[in-house]
Amino acid sequence: MSYAWSLAVTAPQRESFVAEYLLRHGYTFHWFRERYTVARQGRLITALKPLFPSYIFVRARNDWQVLRERTAIIGFVSFGGIMANVGERLIADLQRACPDDIAPQREIPCRYKKGDAVDIIGSGPFAGNCGVFLRTISEEQSVVWVDMFGRAVPVTIDTELLLEHVPGARTKKAWRSRKRRRTRAWQHRHEPSRQSPVNG
Repeated sequence: MSYAWSLAVTAPQRESFVAEYLLRHGYTFHWFRERYTVARQGRLITALKPLFPSYIFVRARNDWQVLRERTAIIGFVSFGGIMANVGERLIADLQRACPDDIAPQREIPCRYKKGDAVDIIGSGPFAGNCGVFLRTISEEQSVVWVDMFGRAVPVTIDTELLLEHVPGARTKKAWRSRKRRRTRAWQHRHEPSRQSPVNG
């Protein structure tokens, strides 16, 4: 007998525990994940994270209550009290896009390229330093090589805190200039439109 696919909802960050239980007890399931890169202790590490946080596709074999009682599954997606079935076509499409349930690492567009010299602005511990751009790891963050005690170390920096390095330019001056431009742009967007007074 072929059971329909259900979409299990797990407790936050408990997908791994649920997946281990399902595997151990012979359930057919898909836990889709994606690769990401992060800088830890001076090293670049590639790891996996859930593609759909707190969701696992499973042929539950009508064991919904058992799975809720014995795992970190807190429920199943349903509509109007009726358990929702996930279509076979959707599962097949996800499998094609994610071989072995792992989505390929996405290429995130960025105005910098590997090897570019960049200045780090802001008020963080690396502010005022010049580094070498390595790669973008998310929509908001990038990895930059920074010199620490004579050794190049990869650090994670908010991409908006990077400026193209100009030899001889003062980073703090560039930061103040950029901050003024951003403030003026913000004021322009949020300042109420001024209307001329109507003469009575």
